[in-house]
Amino acid sequence: VAAASIMWSVESKAQCNVLTGPLSEDFDSQTGGNYITPDLPSCWEYYSTATYPYAYVRNYALYANSGVNSLYWYRSSSSSYNGDSTAVMSPKFDLSAGNYEVKFSTRATSTSTSYNNVYYVGVADSAGTPSSITVVDTFVISSTTHTEYTVDLDASSGVGTDDSRVVFMMIGDG
Repeated sequence: VAAASIMWSVESKAQCNVLTGPLSEDFDSQTGGNYITPDLPSCWEYYSTATYPYAYVRNYALYANSGVNSLYWYRSSSSSYNGDSTAVMSPKFDLSAGNYEVKFSTRATSTSTSYNNVYYVGVADSAGTPSSITVVDTFVISSTTHTEYTVDLDASSGVGTDDSRVVFMMIGDG
């Protein structure tokens, strides 16, 4: 999905210790960002290959599952951005034990056919190296009502011994 030859812009947070879980994040401790500065919590990572797609913490209660903030994603319908990607990566965990799962709630802002609400959940190494991303599952979000999804993070789903970050990703497909 992400190649080593792709240039990524980075918002990097302080190096953090490996967490043991569980982690619950509603993004409400953040003030809210924009397409240039995503305002992610400490120890989260953000990578983007181009202007679109992008993600940021948005302060808008209508989109939030609880509270007022959510992780907001946007992609352009222009084919100029085909193949470009954005990834938001969790803090580090020791995923090699194979006993983790990620649960998240999401919704579409629109179900219009001009929106392609495809999201990827994967894993990456502790540095969040783009070339280390392995996609574990793909979701097509087709409802404007929040729905909870669960992804098992074990060896049978593609999690390797060097993986330690959960990756949420969108790829531009115009």
